[in-house]
Amino acid sequence: MSAVRAAPLTQRAVELTVAALDAVQNSGLGDLQEVWVEGKASTCIDIITPYRILMLSGGTGNIARWRHSVDHLRQQLATTQEL
Repeated sequence: MSAVRAAPLTQRAVELTVAALDAVQNSGLGDLQEVWVEGKASTCIDIITPYRILMLSGGTGNIARWRHSVDHLRQQLATTQEL
């Protein structure tokens, strides 16, 4: 069984998130809430809970809409059981 490879920009966003988590944990400054990677496309990685991480990727015109939706649905995203 072969491993699924992430797109290069997605992989880069994940690498940046891992680096940010390491930096936060090593500095004792608190918790990492979200990471944004912006360019031709945008990626938002939001740490809803330590066990539930949301990743959205798409056009830059959607940033405000994403942010509003995630904030509005945060409690549901954190507590909805997996299917």
